Amino acid sequence: MNIHSLAAVILLLYCGNAVGDPLAEASEAFAAKNYADAYQRYSSIENDKTGEACYYRGVMNQQGWGKIADIPAAAKFYQCAVALGHSRAMHNLAGLYHRGSGVTQDLAMARELYTRAANQGSAKSAHRLGLIFFQGDGVERDFVRARQWWQQAFEGGEADSGYNLGILFKRGLGTPPDADNALEIWRTAARRGSGHAQNAYGSALMNGDGIAADPVAAYAWFRAAAGSGISVAQINAELIWQALGPEAQEQALQRADSIQRELAQ
Repeated sequence: MNIHSLAAVILLLYCGNAVGDPLAEASEAFAAKNYADAYQRYSSIENDKTGEACYYRGVMNQQGWGKIADIPAAAKFYQCAVALGHSRAMHNLAGLYHRGSGVTQDLAMARELYTRAANQGSAKSAHRLGLIFFQGDGVERDFVRARQWWQQAFEGGEADSGYNLGILFKRGLGTPPDADNALEIWRTAARRGSGHAQNAYGSALMNGDGIAADPVAAYAWFRAAAGSGISVAQINAELIWQALGPEAQEQALQRADSIQRELAQ
């Protein structure tokens, strides 16, 4: 065997015995819900500069996955991840400070963490900030800032922020009243899967509020909202169903099935 062949064999053996990526292996165990194994693997990782190991140890301590739940420990692991710039850890730690769970309640710290996460692209944190300013939760009520945060969250994929935005435009809170825009936002949010928006859009179709009344389509959207857990939507669907004739009922079922297929894609 010449020197080049020997080198190729040595390289093949070296690569074949290469140690796997510990973070990837831990993440694979977590995805498979092998939480005890995942926790052990994340705990053995040293010098993780991504914050992922600390973040997932925080999640598992918070949820009691693979170990006994320990909220104070979860907070410490989230703090470790936050120090490395991990946005999901920022969001979760903000929630703990918001509720005073495992840490002393600190609404200002919660807002700071939500803001940092939102500025890194977290739509969930932007949605939460919208709620904070809408409700005046530890701050002066500010519908303009609520609208700005919900707009950012909606553009980032948080469908329920669209429902909330529609409320602001419908009522003229933090913005001039714009019923047409509210309806369009609800329609878009409904197609993105927001149960609240599905119910609101169904109500507009049922009542002919800013749009031509269409009980068949209204039934379909109420069915979708009921499937999303909106209990009043089930009542609305049953009321419409009783008022429809046999042919319209068949159309309503077909429309509901079509919408469900679209939402499942």
